[in-house]
Amino acid sequence: MRTYFGTRIKASLFAWRRMIGILFLTAQFCGIVLARFYPLAWPQWAPNDTLIEYVLSAESPVYGRLSAEQVKLRYGLPAEGFLEQPLIFLTTTITQREIAAKGRDRVDVRLTYSLNGRRPAEWMWASR
Repeated sequence: MRTYFGTRIKASLFAWRRMIGILFLTAQFCGIVLARFYPLAWPQWAPNDTLIEYVLSAESPVYGRLSAEQVKLRYGLPAEGFLEQPLIFLTTTITQREIAAKGRDRVDVRLTYSLNGRRPAEWMWASR
């Protein structure tokens, strides 16, 4: 009798382990599909090898050039620094904040960035 119950317990544990493995692989697959169709959901399960050095400046026709403190308040990001996320995260954050603030004021944004130490490039948001 002891062998019978021991075998059932082992089979039950094996079934649970298999189910956990299947759930884990399903969650990874769903993450990959989500990252494919939703650009901000970059594959967080993969090693991150992106380093962006950036300078963020903004200018308003009413208030003039925004200070580093005002940039941080407006976008939730330091005016200059490093970011270990894909570039689309940075540009989408700026775009979403500008779309949300469109009714209040107009600001032209200039993002100068260097991806993984390469030559600097620029991205701009013109509110006009």
